[in-house]
Amino acid sequence: MEEIIYTIIPLVVMVFMVLMVARIRKKGTAKVFDERQLIIRGKAYKYGFFSALAALAVLIFCNAVLSFDMLLFGAASCMFFGLTVFAVYCIWNDAFLSFKQKPSSYLLIGGIVIVVNGSGVVKRLVEGTEIAELLNDVFCLNILCAAAFMVIEITIAIKLIASRRENE
Repeated sequence: MEEIIYTIIPLVVMVFMVLMVARIRKKGTAKVFDERQLIIRGKAYKYGFFSALAALAVLIFCNAVLSFDMLLFGAASCMFFGLTVFAVYCIWNDAFLSFKQKPSSYLLIGGIVIVVNGSGVVKRLVEGTEIAELLNDVFCLNILCAAAFMVIEITIAIKLIASRRENE
């Protein structure tokens, strides 16, 4: 039963996303970035890439010197770290959303992602699974995804508050 729930929820989210993209295309308000935003996004890709490389170097060092035994967690954390750096840089420099796009939909979708990924982890912790065991399991991807989206959600919220204060 639990496997069915973890299969159905991502499918529902994917259908929701497909419908949202279809609606955006139908309205003709697909994402359009200006030149400044494209330059910032290029810098964000660069910073995200080099952040992931730096995290990978740290992982290789920890694996070689400290006998770090969580390679799946380490490799996935490098990827999520790079993606989070990209997203945060774009958000802070106003290159995350296209013109007239509202961040509230991103807050809703991010909240859903956090709840879906976090619920499985919380359930396993309540059942008595140790954190070290979760980090060696595929559930580490859920932990990292929820953590990355929490950082992105907090960044969007802080940016919204800062933008509102600037406008006042």
